Amino acid sequence: MDWQVAGHKKQLEFLEQTIKRGRLAHAYVFAGPQGVGKRMVAHKLAQILICENNQACNSCKQCKSFVLKNNADFIELGGSEAIKIEQIRDLIYKLSLKPYLAQYKVAVIDAAENMTEEAQNALLKSIEEPKPYTIVILITSSPDRLKKTILSRAQKINFGVVDYDGYKYLLPLKLSTAQKALIQNFASQKPGLALKIAMDEEFLSMLANTEKQLDDFLSEDKSKRLLLVNQLSESETAELLLTLDLWQNRLESELRKNPHKKLADRIALLGESQSLVRQNLNAKLVLVNLMLQADYA
Repeated sequence: MDWQVAGHKKQLEFLEQTIKRGRLAHAYVFAGPQGVGKRMVAHKLAQILICENNQACNSCKQCKSFVLKNNADFIELGGSEAIKIEQIRDLIYKLSLKPYLAQYKVAVIDAAENMTEEAQNALLKSIEEPKPYTIVILITSSPDRLKKTILSRAQKINFGVVDYDGYKYLLPLKLSTAQKALIQNFASQKPGLALKIAMDEEFLSMLANTEKQLDDFLSEDKSKRLLLVNQLSESETAELLLTLDLWQNRLESELRKNPHKKLADRIALLGESQSLVRQNLNAKLVLVNLMLQADYA
């Protein structure tokens, strides 16, 4: 099988052997850092399972409709916003219908940690008593936010980072100097994020602003950092989390080149701040604390 996915050799070999032996689980949790390619693997697995030739051939009717995002045997939901119980109930209903053309019905839930407690409970019932033809893939960068009962009933596959040399062949040949710099700075080990930088103009523009904000965060001028509080506290929760995660990526990239305690401490502060925001603490208070603690990092 040609997965056309950078890195994750052991994970892909495991999935390939599972398919060949016909021992697929009814639920998977793909866990790992944001931007490393979990969603890409989930999509490729789904396409292989619904392909008429069982190999993601891109030429059969099933693959063509999959690429066009209108395949009746594939369901996807999720993203940056909360995933509510109504969405899960709709997904469960669609999974209850027999496959139209494929052997399986495959559902992918991206950012599965954003499911509300009620949504997770509803999904749990479906996972506990799955239809024989259903496969559910949960993608998450925060598996600790999923119910333990869901984790215990799913096959968990962990994904790590991928070095730049391992995925650079997937990037477009013609990249601007700015794009190359942003990829090196923010996505040196994250192929999914690198592809987004290479292909999404809107994201590229947002990232340039994020880089400027990071410069202010790293400034010795406390007033610049406190001004950032007002800017960032007006963001939606998902947007704020993305900004903090991108800052963390950038600093981790710097830490690999030039290890020192101050950088490591600031990376830890960003991780703690993201955790507090996810717990629905007041974003402005979290940001004020972050900016003040940066003095001591």
